[in-house]
Amino acid sequence: MPVTEAEVEFQAKNLKQVIDEDWAYMAEKDGEVVGAALTLPDINQVMAGMNGRLLPFGWLRFLVGRRKIDQLRVFALGVKHAYRHSGVAAGLYLKHLETAARPGAITGGEMGWILETNGPMNRAMEGMGGIVVKRYRIFERSLQGS
Repeated sequence: MPVTEAEVEFQAKNLKQVIDEDWAYMAEKDGEVVGAALTLPDINQVMAGMNGRLLPFGWLRFLVGRRKIDQLRVFALGVKHAYRHSGVAAGLYLKHLETAARPGAITGGEMGWILETNGPMNRAMEGMGGIVVKRYRIFERSLQGS
């Protein structure tokens, strides 16, 4: 689904504290954005030790602990339909792998909420060494005349 401008602004505002510019990519062709990828540090590695408490010292634990985060979560990756088989997604995947390969950077990550029917994304994830651990499906049934 195309992302609206309002959704982008909402997410940007909420993610401002954890976003790392090395993990936000946009693919353009002739000035038009044709694909984008946003990956976030897995702050759950730090949050787990805070027991859900920001006060009195949880915020300090978070600030100190975030330097130790070595896992990622692919938050969003999308390519406009007309460019899906043009290598744009592969370029975004490659950029992720290059960034993750930097010394002392990342030891692992997660790509979540990929529908079972999204074959290209699942194949790409498996091609990068990923393993499907959960399956997500959408079922549809009409409520009229049931």
